[in-house]
Amino acid sequence: MDRAIKSSFFELYLKGKEVPEKLNKFTTRALLGLLTAAALVLKDAGIVVALNGAVMGSAIIYAFPSIVFLKMTSRLLAEGKLQKTRMLMIERNVNRGMIAGGATIAVLGALVIMVNKLKPGLL
Repeated sequence: MDRAIKSSFFELYLKGKEVPEKLNKFTTRALLGLLTAAALVLKDAGIVVALNGAVMGSAIIYAFPSIVFLKMTSRLLAEGKLQKTRMLMIERNVNRGMIAGGATIAVLGALVIMVNKLKPGLL
């Protein structure tokens, strides 16, 4: 299951090729190392939960549905099951914008959490 998630994540960069085992192991180790380093440094797990909520909430609401739509329509277009119309291209561009907007909201949410944690009462 874990490998399938990472394979889907890297599929965008690898253009549909299989994820090499070396990259899979490196990614796993990097993520675990990052989490371990955060656990050693942080005294309050609340910030981790808040950051997770900001980033994943934005991804679930904005990015994931748009990514699924773009992936589905690109496959249907490649198979010839869907016609390339002006309206479809507009809708695909709107979904790309939603991905960018979701990423922006995630970064802003993370920044607000960090500012509130480091300088309470500033905002």
